[in-house]
Amino acid sequence: MQGLTPTPSNIISQSRHPTRNPIFLDFPALYGSLASIIMRITTLIITALSLGCILPANAQQNIIPKPASVKSFNDQGAYVINDKSCIYLVSPSKELIAQGKFLRQMLSKGTGCPLPLKKGKLIDAPENAIVLHIIKQSKKANQEAYKLISNDSQLQIKAPTSKGIFYGTMSLVQSLPLDFHKDGEKKAIKWQVGEAAFTITDAPRFGWRGIMLDEARHFFGVDAVKQILDQMALLKLNVFHWSLTNDAGWRIEIKKYPRLTSIGSKRKESEIGTWKSGRSDGKPHKGFYTQEQIRDIVKYAAHRQITIVPEFNIPGHSGAAATCYPHLSLKSPKEMPTTFIVNIALDPTKESTYKFVSDVLDEYIELFPSPIIHFGGDEVRYKEQWAGEPAIEKFMKKKGMKNLGDVQMYFSNRVSKMISKKGRRAMGWNEIYGHDVNHDGGGTASEKLDKNAIIHLWKGDWGLARHAIKEGYNLVNGYSMYTYLDYSYSSVPLDKAYSFDPVDSIGGLSEKERKQVLGVQAQMWTEWTPTLDRMQFQAFPRSVAYAEVGWTQPELKNYKDFGARLQTYNKIMDAHGIKHNADAHVAFSRTDYDKSPKLGNWNPESFSGSAISYDATPYMNLKGDYSIAFFYDKGEDGGVIKGVALYENGKIISQDKHEAFSGHEKRNIDYKLKLPALKSGASYSIKVIYEKKPSRDSHGSIYIKAPEVL
Repeated sequence: MQGLTPTPSNIISQSRHPTRNPIFLDFPALYGSLASIIMRITTLIITALSLGCILPANAQQNIIPKPASVKSFNDQGAYVINDKSCIYLVSPSKELIAQGKFLRQMLSKGTGCPLPLKKGKLIDAPENAIVLHIIKQSKKANQEAYKLISNDSQLQIKAPTSKGIFYGTMSLVQSLPLDFHKDGEKKAIKWQVGEAAFTITDAPRFGWRGIMLDEARHFFGVDAVKQILDQMALLKLNVFHWSLTNDAGWRIEIKKYPRLTSIGSKRKESEIGTWKSGRSDGKPHKGFYTQEQIRDIVKYAAHRQITIVPEFNIPGHSGAAATCYPHLSLKSPKEMPTTFIVNIALDPTKESTYKFVSDVLDEYIELFPSPIIHFGGDEVRYKEQWAGEPAIEKFMKKKGMKNLGDVQMYFSNRVSKMISKKGRRAMGWNEIYGHDVNHDGGGTASEKLDKNAIIHLWKGDWGLARHAIKEGYNLVNGYSMYTYLDYSYSSVPLDKAYSFDPVDSIGGLSEKERKQVLGVQAQMWTEWTPTLDRMQFQAFPRSVAYAEVGWTQPELKNYKDFGARLQTYNKIMDAHGIKHNADAHVAFSRTDYDKSPKLGNWNPESFSGSAISYDATPYMNLKGDYSIAFFYDKGEDGGVIKGVALYENGKIISQDKHEAFSGHEKRNIDYKLKLPALKSGASYSIKVIYEKKPSRDSHGSIYIKAPEVL
């Protein structure tokens, strides 16, 4: 066979069995048809056993994010990778050769097959080849689109660019058996791609499909970042927003300012619990990336078609920089902040501040080829940092500024234009637009933001986003109530994450204006996720949902279908060592407990001691797993819960120790307790360990859910 069957209609025309008009079926014909079906099924089963792996039933139907079109042809066999297969590059460019090498490396590791690279014309492509072919299309065509055609003769991926080729290969990888993803030496057995022949025609909805990781608060290291990048690649996510500087940590080597890492990358301890908790872990925390490590990670991401957008957060959240170089702020700390509520602002009145910013940006730009540099701009605490300062008042008078919002706008525009002169484009959180969404005393700026800057929406109302778009700004939608991965699964359950629409949520936009929304991004802040396992638990599988939000057209999305496909992808994450929340596909909120009894309440008196017991005997009717959930009702504070235990006749039989916070925001408020067996006549109680704080004004309800009867 020369080349690969180009269209589904051609595949059908080459069917092994002639089509029949069902109106004219007679018994012998029907018997023959059934016999052929039985033979086909038998052949598939025998083939699966001979392949040495589980047959992946309709694996192409389980791909995440959901492709635009998947057509299966069960009258043709599946493509099989074996030790005779090769990767064939059609008239290759430098970019296509790079994609071929990357695919060979990935497939060879997962299959044990050598998969040599071969080059030539399409007509000369051998049978059993994986053919990669960049085809010319108009510039208006989606440059990340691809078509994957798979049958028992060849597998071909066609795309207008190497990006599309790459996304086609990721769909190929997701169509392989689960054993492909598992560690360990692989022998050159046969690896079947799906159950039968199929074609995928696909393209993303948005060009910006991002995940942000905050490593300023907690540092995770090279391997952890690469692990996230690997998942992003499989999910066709293409922007890794990397937050590397904040008050409590500076995580990137800047050669011109060595104190940023010699001092700024370390703190003696870390706040725990929640903001202003007054508690600390008492453990030193440190870490930063050398420029050599940064280059390695940037290269690693580029091989996976991921752009790393670095964040240098200014003028607020600059405590680390100001600790290292006190002249940068009017209120520089004397030592590295250990709490996450500290928010130090740079001094916008001094030229030395802008010299520092320019110098740091020069090294950022040398390290990161990203066309966009994120400069933060969020949460400048005007009242605490700038209000009443003589230098600020003198500066405002000189410049004719009306409020502190004007001061930040001056800073934002200088930085935005500075970045533009260095050949890049500026981006910042939506405070750079000039509206005091945090009510910090800045007021609305009278000057307009530089039109070249990109607004990263996270807070405020939808009208603010709509107004910015109508003024001509580009926007990335990372609205916190839908996309913050540090929020608990009760605050942002998986179905809520999946339901997010970056454009329709804003509303009131014309077709032209809708295109100014570049895409979607999820944010993994790490104040309260100090470990790698907890960070991954918070990020996955909600990041999987956001991948589909960013890629798949809304009319093709279906949460139930997504949940079914997620069960397959959960196994892939298991194989890759991702400590994901395997139960997240079950939405969790107060409504889930509408039919469940209330175990009790908490109130300010509950915090007078370290624990309180609740009688659970009336609710213990079945053995199995019970769920306990804490829902905040009212008060100035939230409730901090440190653990829950189940007692039988005064003896502990099950416990769940993790810290939860239930307030206007919720974190980890669900607990699991196991009753191994129900003893007749036994008494049961549930003890809740609270944070001891008598002044805590917090009221809430505690619900208990019995095991489900199967």
